[in-house]
Amino acid sequence: MPHTSSTAPLGGVTISRFERADDGGFWLSFVGGDRPSCDAALAAVRSLPPWQRTWAPESRSWWMAFEGLPPLLAMLPALVAHWQQATRRRQQMQ
Repeated sequence: MPHTSSTAPLGGVTISRFERADDGGFWLSFVGGDRPSCDAALAAVRSLPPWQRTWAPESRSWWMAFEGLPPLLAMLPALVAHWQQATRRRQQMQ
């Protein structure tokens, strides 16, 4: 799936990567924003159980299990648009 990037802020944080991983999970990266916004986005990711998320320093991205997506979407509503866009692209490729 193509790399999805956005300049739309997520409470001051920009999603720089949101794409499906080869193993059925997905990759998420975000940048910028003020300290409280960054802390809130990071806290949302870290609130997932450890087996549903892993920091990959080489790509500066979080790998997340697909099962972690629904609670993350609930905590970060701005991420919903990225998920919908990725789903539409996947459907168009089929």
